[in-house]
Amino acid sequence: MKHDVNPEVDKPDEQWRKELLPEQYAILRQAGTELPGSGALLHNKEQGAYLCGACGAPLFRSDAKYDSHCGWPSFTHPDTRENVRLIEDRGHGMVRIEVRCKRCDSHLGHVFDDGPGPDGSRYCINSLSLQFQKEADAPIQATLFADGGSRGNPGHAASGAVLVTANGTVIRDVGRYLGIATNNIAEWTAVVDGLKAARELGLDRIAVRLDSELVVRQLSGEYRVKNAGLQPLYQQAKQLIRSFAHVDIKHVPRIQNKLADALVNQILDERVAADN
Repeated sequence: MKHDVNPEVDKPDEQWRKELLPEQYAILRQAGTELPGSGALLHNKEQGAYLCGACGAPLFRSDAKYDSHCGWPSFTHPDTRENVRLIEDRGHGMVRIEVRCKRCDSHLGHVFDDGPGPDGSRYCINSLSLQFQKEADAPIQATLFADGGSRGNPGHAASGAVLVTANGTVIRDVGRYLGIATNNIAEWTAVVDGLKAARELGLDRIAVRLDSELVVRQLSGEYRVKNAGLQPLYQQAKQLIRSFAHVDIKHVPRIQNKLADALVNQILDERVAADN
């Protein structure tokens, strides 16, 4: 089974045969189909994520799963479209749209246009193409470090946010000069920009670490945001947080937030140099 793609996970066929059960291999690597009504995940109602059975890439979430009465697990939409690939399938005398894992090019199922979602999609996926991860077992995918600074308060201000994986790899940093603003505006801007970056990357379970105890307490609801100028940023942050499956927010000492702090100072130093 080969297509005109360059999957991130590309193994020899004999390796897939060793790693997968025969029934998994027949579906994932040979584009087979399990019998309707036979899948172990067909009636699963637990909260969690559905991952690729071959490579573990996140594909669907439980809140997108519904009972379509077709005999296979059905979803209204993928968790992130970056991990699925749709191709035309003309096999068995039909023209259908096949769903494949973009990360390892494994067969998952097909998508049809008779679903209840906004775009009418029904992702009909084989149970054997999936592995289920319970909500409580799902690991944190990345940590967002966010910081903001204003030289003068108010004064020249910048925000900085850095997303780091568990092994210390920086996967995205976002920072910008904000003009004349306060420390609070800069801090909240960093939080919002960092959360947006995490969603753009398809992350669903993140930790957020800030050295501003005030912002942490405001995000947790312990303190109110009384400043009218901060309300739009606060509301954006809360709305973004609700879009994740899990967000763990904690205060950390400044030294543990050094990546975001360094990004802020770099932006401000470059601004000063440009002005001079």
